[in-house]
Amino acid sequence: MTNIAFVAGIILIFKYFDNIPFFKAMTGLFLVLSIWPLREEMLFGQPNIFIFFLFCASLFCLKKRWYLPAGLLIGLGITTKEIFFLVFLFLLWQRNWKAIFSAISVMLVMRVVPIILFGWPTELSYWHYFYRLWIADNGRGSCISFYEIFHRAFDNALSPEMIKTMLVSVNIALFILTWKWIRKVRFHSGLQQNALALSMFLLLSMLISPWLRETHLVVVCLPILACWFCLDEELERKYFILFTVGYLLVGLKYSVNSFPAFASGILALVGLLKVFGCAVLFCLSGRLLAHRV
Repeated sequence: MTNIAFVAGIILIFKYFDNIPFFKAMTGLFLVLSIWPLREEMLFGQPNIFIFFLFCASLFCLKKRWYLPAGLLIGLGITTKEIFFLVFLFLLWQRNWKAIFSAISVMLVMRVVPIILFGWPTELSYWHYFYRLWIADNGRGSCISFYEIFHRAFDNALSPEMIKTMLVSVNIALFILTWKWIRKVRFHSGLQQNALALSMFLLLSMLISPWLRETHLVVVCLPILACWFCLDEELERKYFILFTVGYLLVGLKYSVNSFPAFASGILALVGLLKVFGCAVLFCLSGRLLAHRV
């Protein structure tokens, strides 16, 4: 099923972007099939490929002006993995009230139905686990988020308050950049703009999430395809360099988790390379979006 969902997501993105040159289409296909997080996802069987499909399908529905299904799909994607909750801001930016209503409705249903079936204690237990995993620093394991790596790098050198201040500053900077790039773009302004905006909010969700594993990065296939299809020969070389750097950092197989020297201290910042790759693609999405104003 995961293989089918991934192929279906790619097909929907290809259908979303009309008249893609054959070479560019085949190159994009090669790029997403080659990233290491996809192999990790296939190995561990997480639902991230399904989430990738949901967001690709929502983008296709927006193109067709099927706004209620688009919101439903985005709501399902957010409910499946809460780390993508900032994607809801994409609908708010679009001022797409039908999709907003649909997304809110499905998110409420997905929370109310388990309460009816299993009761409040089970729901509260879920959110307690959620709190421990995201906020209380318990059971983070192979987490590669800004939050986790900053703590590994600076726990012995800085106070918890200073680390928290640094992380809040990073998050504020990311939101400021998002506002800077998106404020001049008209909602419903075009296929490329909508794809880049959704990509930017997807990547923003990953960058500010305190819980991020490499398998989550399979969803970055959507921003990779969106950025690749929006790059053209008229753009400056720096955009292609940004894409190459971001893609390689996210897509290549490498890890420092097995080396004790990188477990803590300043060398732990090397563990941020994949997240830094997401940051590069986030900046590229924003720059390409602003370039199309």
